[in-house]
Amino acid sequence: MHKYPSMQINNFKLYCQKTARIQEYVTNAKHYENRNQGGERETFINHFNLIQWLKISETERKQHKLENCMPCNTTHIEISKIHKSVSETSIQILNLSEQIVENVSSILPTSTATKGKKTAQAVINVLNPLFENQFQKSFEKSAAEALHLSPIENMLVHTDEYYDTLTEDKIRQRLQLLGEETSVSCQDMRFKLKNIVRTFKLKMWHNHSDILNHSFVNFMTTIMYDAANFMTDNEYQTLARTTSSTTGQSIVEKPQL
Repeated sequence: MHKYPSMQINNFKLYCQKTARIQEYVTNAKHYENRNQGGERETFINHFNLIQWLKISETERKQHKLENCMPCNTTHIEISKIHKSVSETSIQILNLSEQIVENVSSILPTSTATKGKKTAQAVINVLNPLFENQFQKSFEKSAAEALHLSPIENMLVHTDEYYDTLTEDKIRQRLQLLGEETSVSCQDMRFKLKNIVRTFKLKMWHNHSDILNHSFVNFMTTIMYDAANFMTDNEYQTLARTTSSTTGQSIVEKPQL
């Protein structure tokens, strides 16, 4: 556990005290919903044990803490809630989330096959302006960054104002990193950098076949990784606060259906 400082107890006396308390909390039926009459204790232990710990990603392990643990209070809330140690705030967030999904879902007269996607999009559309007003960032982008859902989180997206405020040294450093010529004026370098980072390269693949005398043509396309458009490995690992060997290229060029 030396790699996870937030999961460490460096004082032996405190460790003994907490271990005894945790043992009582985990084993005593009175700390579970329905006093463990429905097997809640076994469900809880089977979910929060060393075997399950070894299955989760390195990124998530680094997020866990001994107290006020965000993953336990959010990602694993369905299990955490059966133990009475769960915070009231976590229960309130869970109840609110369930209510939002139920309310939005009830007003969308769609079939079961498409209801999930439309409900998710409706929730995002409602939350985006509210979330952005409160946190100066859209809910959709924040969720993508938090969950590492797509190459978008790895993309270098900046406005004209951002590039207009860059110093000559910053522009030159970025161009040199990309292997570009910098023996021109600051204005020319600024224009060149804008043009480079906004030019994406696509790779195409196609195939065709005949099935039962019917012709089929299949085209697929994906964005190619380029340090001009996306974060470098070091930049991504710093942002994601991870030491994972995952590369920026593997994220960008990962096949998606």
